[in-house]
Amino acid sequence: MEKVANYRHDDDSFRIIQLRLGSAILELFWFAENLPLPEHAKDLSQDLKVIGTKHFGFKVDNLEEAISFLGDNGIEVASEPRIGRTGVRYLFFKDPDGILVEVSQDDRVFD
Repeated sequence: MEKVANYRHDDDSFRIIQLRLGSAILELFWFAENLPLPEHAKDLSQDLKVIGTKHFGFKVDNLEEAISFLGDNGIEVASEPRIGRTGVRYLFFKDPDGILVEVSQDDRVFD
């Protein structure tokens, strides 16, 4: 992803970074005063039961290459690769705050 915007408030109370991949933009916010991640959100089997946004995911061409990239960059992989009910291979890693992020390899072909 290419960084296309990097905003820092004058008092450094919050920051915004925008990353672009093709036509998709991912906007990330950081706040100096934040609330800790609730304990239930650290466990996928519990967090999925709670109403609200749970995670977001990235589609990759090769899950094994993604696993290598994560490991090479010291990023904790939170689950082993598995095949979901729709036939998509996926795994989760944790961001620096412990939030689960999905990486999937979807080789399905749609008409």
